[in-house]
Amino acid sequence: MDVFSRLSPFIQDYIYRSGWETLRDVQVAACEAIFRSPSDLLLSTPTASGKTEAAFLPMITEIHEDVPSSVGILYIAPLKALINDQFLRMEELLEEADIPVTKWHGDVASTQKNKLMRRPRGILQITPESLEAMLMRRMGEVRELFADLRFILIDEVHQFVGEDRGVQLMSILGRIEAAIGHRPRRVGLSATLGDIEAARVWLCGGAACQAGCIAYVDDGTGGRIVAPDGSFDVNRVTHGVPSGRGAVSTSSSRPRARMQVNHFDVLPEEIDPSRESMAAYYDFLYRVTGGKKCIIFANSRMEVEGTIVKLKEIAADRREPDLFLVHHGNISAANRAFAEDMMKNADLPYVVGATVTLELGIDLGGLERIIQIGSPHSVSGLAQRLGRSGRRGNVPEMSFVFAEEQERAVSFYDDINWELRKCVALIELYRGHWTEPVAPERYPYGVLYHQTMSFIYGHSGVTPETLARNILTLPPFSHVTQDDYRKLLRFMLATGQLERTDEGGLILGDKGEALANHYDFFSVFVTPETFSVREGGREIGTVHVAIGVGETFALQGRTWQVAELDADEKIIYVEAVEGEVSNVWKPEYDRMEYTQVLRKMREVLTGDGEYPYLDRQSAQRLTRMRRVFRKALGGSGAGPDIIQAGPDVCMVFPWLGTKGMNALKYALKKACPHAAVDEFASDHIRLYVRGVGSHTLEKAIRAIARAHLAPEGLPIPEKLPPMGKFGEHVPPALWRKQYCDKYVDVGELALFD
Repeated sequence: MDVFSRLSPFIQDYIYRSGWETLRDVQVAACEAIFRSPSDLLLSTPTASGKTEAAFLPMITEIHEDVPSSVGILYIAPLKALINDQFLRMEELLEEADIPVTKWHGDVASTQKNKLMRRPRGILQITPESLEAMLMRRMGEVRELFADLRFILIDEVHQFVGEDRGVQLMSILGRIEAAIGHRPRRVGLSATLGDIEAARVWLCGGAACQAGCIAYVDDGTGGRIVAPDGSFDVNRVTHGVPSGRGAVSTSSSRPRARMQVNHFDVLPEEIDPSRESMAAYYDFLYRVTGGKKCIIFANSRMEVEGTIVKLKEIAADRREPDLFLVHHGNISAANRAFAEDMMKNADLPYVVGATVTLELGIDLGGLERIIQIGSPHSVSGLAQRLGRSGRRGNVPEMSFVFAEEQERAVSFYDDINWELRKCVALIELYRGHWTEPVAPERYPYGVLYHQTMSFIYGHSGVTPETLARNILTLPPFSHVTQDDYRKLLRFMLATGQLERTDEGGLILGDKGEALANHYDFFSVFVTPETFSVREGGREIGTVHVAIGVGETFALQGRTWQVAELDADEKIIYVEAVEGEVSNVWKPEYDRMEYTQVLRKMREVLTGDGEYPYLDRQSAQRLTRMRRVFRKALGGSGAGPDIIQAGPDVCMVFPWLGTKGMNALKYALKKACPHAAVDEFASDHIRLYVRGVGSHTLEKAIRAIARAHLAPEGLPIPEKLPPMGKFGEHVPPALWRKQYCDKYVDVGELALFD
């Protein structure tokens, strides 16, 4: 029987009413996998490829034909916005099937949650943090809520793999499975995964899933199946289904993307006080977004705000409609929801400036164009943002826009636009179907502390043996030894996080109780200090720093002046004003760089290839950069490139990612003990080495490459800054072990041999 016929009749009717002419390959593959195998399932296909429906249609069929006695499907997403958006397009289908959907997060009324607790059924949508809170505060009800749970669906898997939130989520799922006594099937969705095998292992918990995990992968060149040996008949997936009233055919066609890079030379303010050159840049942004539904992405909230303020000014000057909106994490929930609604449902060509909040799969309808100010941080980010357009049969379209202030360069380094060069490298890696690999962390001690505290909160008075049996055996902690866990527990006792009972059990200490009873404990990511920005009684949004009275800043696409600062209550009262902003309030951004990206950046500079997506100014700028780079370095081969920057200073360009660069930094400190090796700059491109000549330095690096070093033998400081939100509660002896594993890769040094 073909997969379409296997779907419940009401789903078949829904497909025809919705005007679907085909089932896509990913949908056929998902149906085959869910109907015909016991395995977990990972769907990694481009944005808007139909993977959400691919997962839900067979799962809904299963729980409709065999109704669970509890919640049947647990849907987990990284953002509340995804939860609010996800089922809107299938409301009609779910109502007809009498399958209720319950949202569960901080903005949902308790009456709705209590209704589900009284009669658990249908689909539950939740974030990992809300699931954590449920385990801590409602552990007795969790067993009944999930007693007959059949499926766990994790959306945007790439947001979890390799992150603390992913460790937390896998720990939570393990605790739920232990409580209900069975293991529901797991289904993961992602648009950008660089390491399918790592994601498969993460999703199924390694050896914890005997049936393994099937993956359907489409990187834009066509779908393929990755499956456990003997668990799945791969050939069945590629069979088309005859079209007609009784069946739907398959289709895997995907339109090509259009990309363009635009570059603008901007004069310094002392030369161009009227900022006419900058006006040309904003005029281009206004023109290229005019009449089209667009997202303008930027890498900082302040850049988003400044851009939208300027575009609003242009619209006002031209007496044209103000169709510009803002969407980021510091905008109030009501204003974010308004922006989403306008982008999705309004007929007018709205333009929204955004950061990562619109990078994920919220359906905004038929977006026509994506604008990226500057370079994205990663290939995966580029792919996610590009995929926001191209829905509903349109060709994905993305423009990268650079405004570069032309100043007299002090050194060749300052004469190279590294961000433009990185953008070209990321586009080329995307075209070559490469994405940043992500791998689960082996020693997530901070989350181990967090899960230990969470478990004790709900099971007060447990013994260390019980903790080890219930927490240390969870898949995310499979590499943590019992000796390491003992060190952690002893440290928690010594610092007042835990106390011993007279019976020998462990309970939360005074400090532990204070921490665990705070709402911020449920998350494992750092939440910056937040100030509410209010105009009268209306909240506009939030900022992460206290801004002084009289200062101006941009928020929600407008300029505000601080009228009053209530530092105790963390409230900033403002008034709307015109003009430029004086305060930049963006938080710091920390990211991991990858050697493949750095090597591609070098290839862009040393090669002579032409890139068809560069406009004339961008191509000319790249030509100038190449000329400057060759004149300064003239390097060939794999590097490193070394330049004598001064009588006693060398500038080293190793073209290594964060982990390789750290390894080289410590290896050089060991090989050249009399030299001073400075921390690399925030651009992750160069090292400064003082006290050694370039020839000696090059010989030292070649020797390092052949030495087969181990992290344990490098002069890494014994005391390192705590890592992660709960790192301060981990004994310093474990910090170093975690740091070496997460941030140092001596294997990359072999590239110089």
